[in-house]
Amino acid sequence: MRIGIIGSPSSGKSTLARALVSELSARGGKTVEYTDEFATEFIRKFREHLPLGFPSVEDQFLILNHQLRKEDEKTSEIIVTDSPIFLALIYAQRIWDRK
Repeated sequence: MRIGIIGSPSSGKSTLARALVSELSARGGKTVEYTDEFATEFIRKFREHLPLGFPSVEDQFLILNHQLRKEDEKTSEIIVTDSPIFLALIYAQRIWDRK
């Protein structure tokens, strides 16, 4: 099972995701893991090279693939993330619509 927390930047997604992992782990019964957001790593690393100031449509697909890989590497029964993979598709669509 994968649980994705969505929300705007700095809205508390990571804090909520980590709290949910703690709560689910405390209940026992299933293994639970947190997977952080690859997009944050990407933007931090490449911010000065982003012509639009944010990831392009192509970048969004790269982010999606890396996020999916991070989640697929987990072996727990429940994976909680603050960046569900469909968000990259939503962002890519919004960027595409602006063009």
